Amino acid sequence: MESVPDRRAGTGRRSEDRTVEALWGVLHDLGHEITALAYLVEAEFKDPAGAGLIGEQVARLRALVAHALAAETHAEVVQLRPLLAQLVKLTDRVSEPSVVLVDGAAAAVRADGTILWRILANVLGNAVRAAGVGGSVRVELTANSPVTVSISDDGPGFGRIPPGTASLGLVTVARLAESCGAQTLVGPGDAGGTCVRIVFPSRMTEGEEHP
Repeated sequence: MESVPDRRAGTGRRSEDRTVEALWGVLHDLGHEITALAYLVEAEFKDPAGAGLIGEQVARLRALVAHALAAETHAEVVQLRPLLAQLVKLTDRVSEPSVVLVDGAAAAVRADGTILWRILANVLGNAVRAAGVGGSVRVELTANSPVTVSISDDGPGFGRIPPGTASLGLVTVARLAESCGAQTLVGPGDAGGTCVRIVFPSRMTEGEEHP
C-alpha cells in the first residue's frame, strides 16, 4: 500500500489558492451527491420505497452546505458501520456495479461526521466508476486497532481508468483524511482492481466509554 502523494509540497501556494481549491473540492462532492439525488427522484416515480433514501440524501446535501458555510470542523464520536451501511445502500441503488458491505464488528472513531462522509463517498464513488457495468465493489470495516475502512473494486487497477475520473477525488480524500489524523493507502485489491484503505489513528468500540 502506498500513501497518496501530497502535491502541495514545495509549491508555495498562496492562501487564496488553497481556499479556491477547498471550495472546488466541496463542489466536486456536491456534484456526486446531487447526481445521486437525481437518480433517486427518477426512481421514486417507479418505487415509493425510495422516499426514505431521498430524504436522507437531501439531509446530507444540507449538512454539506452548512459545513462549508461554517468553515470549521466539529469532532464527534461516529459509529462507522451504520454510516457505511447508509452509504452502501444509497450507492448500490443508483450504481451499475454491485456494492456490498461485508459483515463484521462495529467500530467508532472521533472525527467530523461530515468530513468522514465526504471521505468515504469519494472513495466509494471512485471504486464504482472503476468497476464499471457488471463489476463489483466491496466495503469492509476492520475494528481491530487501527480501525480501517477498506474499499475494493474489480476494475482495471489504479491509474488505468480514463483520466479525470478519479484523480480529484483521491487527492481530496487524502487531504480530508489528514485533517482527521487518518492516512489514505492505495494499492492493488485481492481480486485485482484497486483497494483504498482509510486508516484511523485510534479505535473505540461500542462497548467502551465515549470520551
